[in-house]
Amino acid sequence: PDIIHANNYSCPNGFKKARVIYTLYDLSFFDYPDLTTEENRSKCFGGVFSAAVSADFVLSISEYSLNRFLEMYPHYPKERTGVAHLGSRFFSADPKGIIGKSVSRLTPDKFWLSVCTLEPRKNLRRLLRAFREYLKQTANAYPLVLAGGQGWMEGELESFIQQLGLSNHVQLPGYVSDEGLCWLYENCFAFVYPSLYEGFGLPVLEAMGFGAAVITSNT
Repeated sequence: PDIIHANNYSCPNGFKKARVIYTLYDLSFFDYPDLTTEENRSKCFGGVFSAAVSADFVLSISEYSLNRFLEMYPHYPKERTGVAHLGSRFFSADPKGIIGKSVSRLTPDKFWLSVCTLEPRKNLRRLLRAFREYLKQTANAYPLVLAGGQGWMEGELESFIQQLGLSNHVQLPGYVSDEGLCWLYENCFAFVYPSLYEGFGLPVLEAMGFGAAVITSNT
């Protein structure tokens, strides 16, 4: 090949003629190593290190991630880097009237929404503790939907929800279809994203694209 675009942390090398473009997402595995597994940390670190010594161009999804990369690897030529912000693939979609089976029991405009991979970096336990306080202080409180596939180190999340007494107020539909996700974004009362660390934070942009009110962290 003439060009190889590496876009999932690993960085292939050993090609004599091919130019390698490496997409850089974030360095959470380095800045917050306790929030991921050793296997994932090793894979991500190895890929970014390989890019730092062999990639022809590093394309970051944010200025922040690129700056962190250059702080870690100051030898890498800045003129061989660039930033291409992410975009929502849903902007041109028309989700009206589409309701995924996994979320059909919800009433439009009467539920809170969070969308993410279920992992510690997303700060879900703090969100759940805050949601418990909201239930204590609010009459006719809305339920919370935590949509997203299972990641790592949150295998006991459902037990934690039970311990907080929230089982009847929190829905875990898992990984939802694009149609279901569009419906959730468009019909939620508000979108909540208290993540501890993001390279970009694409779900925030997706939610805003559907006009959802957004509560998020400053990270």
